[in-house]
Amino acid sequence: MTRLAEALGIEGRPVLVGDVWTIRPEKDGQGPRLDVAKAAPGSWTYSWYDGAPVGDSCLKGKACPPPGETKPSRGGSPVSEAAAKAAAVPVLKAIGQDDAKVTATQVMDGSVRVVNADPVVGGLPTHGWSTGLRIGPDGRAVSGSGTLKEPVKGDTYPVVGAEKALAELNEESKGTGPIGIGGCATDPPAGVDGNGKDDPTAPCQSIAEVAPPTEVPVTAAVFGLAAQDVAGERLLVPAWLFTADPVDAAPYTVTETAVAPEHLAPSAKPSPPDEGTAPARQIESYRAAEDGRKLTVTFWGGVCSTYTAKAVETPEKVTVRIDEKSDPGRACIAIAKEITLTVTLQSPLGDRAVVDAASGQAVPRR
Repeated sequence: MTRLAEALGIEGRPVLVGDVWTIRPEKDGQGPRLDVAKAAPGSWTYSWYDGAPVGDSCLKGKACPPPGETKPSRGGSPVSEAAAKAAAVPVLKAIGQDDAKVTATQVMDGSVRVVNADPVVGGLPTHGWSTGLRIGPDGRAVSGSGTLKEPVKGDTYPVVGAEKALAELNEESKGTGPIGIGGCATDPPAGVDGNGKDDPTAPCQSIAEVAPPTEVPVTAAVFGLAAQDVAGERLLVPAWLFTADPVDAAPYTVTETAVAPEHLAPSAKPSPPDEGTAPARQIESYRAAEDGRKLTVTFWGGVCSTYTAKAVETPEKVTVRIDEKSDPGRACIAIAKEITLTVTLQSPLGDRAVVDAASGQAVPRR
């Protein structure tokens, strides 16, 4: 953690707060913050803490914030892909991932370039074990996340070939068309009759019911390791990493477990969710009120669904869950937007970590 902090330009010594090692600004001043989970694989988040102004030193012509803690710039033009990758090199070297596959094509907010690094583990490429860094226009990291601990090798299992894995993936995908986020596009909702014409008396159908499954060409298959949650632990398991290359969108990766079926435990049947309730949404960041009693969380969601935030508090951490509610019998355009919700805590947040219930990882402070 000390090496990582040095690579990010963060000064200070790590302090254990509950089950999280942390380096954070003193008192209420602004500055960089680094949190690392005590338990393996050492999930970490880097963010900038926007606290109260530091006295009136700015008014007197002194540096504010203090030297060495100048806030990274978010305004301006994004740096080039090459510059962003170069900025990530010291961080990747500090955490032992300097051999990772690095991409930097994505730009956020028009000025921040995103660097994603997928490490090589046991000589194999990985998926879902990425280190992510957001590089500002000044060439410094604005925020980031990843893992510190290299996984320990587990048992060895026989695996299946790419062709069989792809056949299984296609079988699992049969009958699943585009998934609607929820909510009809008209009010009152308009359904369709047997001839495909609008019929206000007909029930509104979801996009998945009226749209046929979409076939996407697979252009590459690479044997590697994919992250999965197994019995409460984050593991890397043998998998085929398929490159899906749709005609009207950028290529993306789809994974299928490569372990021979006879060595896989049957999936536990989840309890049926409430009608219209979707899996929990993953939280992007949070902000705490001055008194620490209210948390404002940010996440991506659908335009037609409604969302609620719930917090479970312990002396060491605050776990926040975002639940989505939609009408499964109504269709909605599949557009996502950034959403913020505020949840009130029973006691001030203080030094407790904020954990996302969907991923089980610490949430970066914004």
